[in-house]
Amino acid sequence: MRAGRLRSRAEIRRPTETRGQYGEVETTYPLVGMAWVDVRVPRRMLANYGAGEVPTGTMEIEMRDRIDLRVRDAIVIVAGPEAGTRWRAITPPHRPGRGELLAMVEVLDEEIREPDSDPEEPGDDDEGGP
Repeated sequence: MRAGRLRSRAEIRRPTETRGQYGEVETTYPLVGMAWVDVRVPRRMLANYGAGEVPTGTMEIEMRDRIDLRVRDAIVIVAGPEAGTRWRAITPPHRPGRGELLAMVEVLDEEIREPDSDPEEPGDDDEGGP
């Protein structure tokens, strides 16, 4: 099933930073929601981006679902033509006038970790001795 010209199904994941056991910052990406999206080259470069040049590596994502997309959110394409790609929102979503909801995105290179459902580390089930 597809939502019109929005051909890919995506997970929207929000980065959450916590302190690890030794004080290091750990970033996990809990799921915020699912959305139908289309990732494409930006069309309105001159009107929206000043001098008409788009920074290298940016794309435009269109979505219709009422997802609370924020800057830094990860968009993981799970089905459709762009399946397996990962993007990071670099602008908040906006409606340029034709009803579509658009945001600028860039390629996300870092690993996406989900929050642990079990906070215990492996090997913590010590029975009490030798």
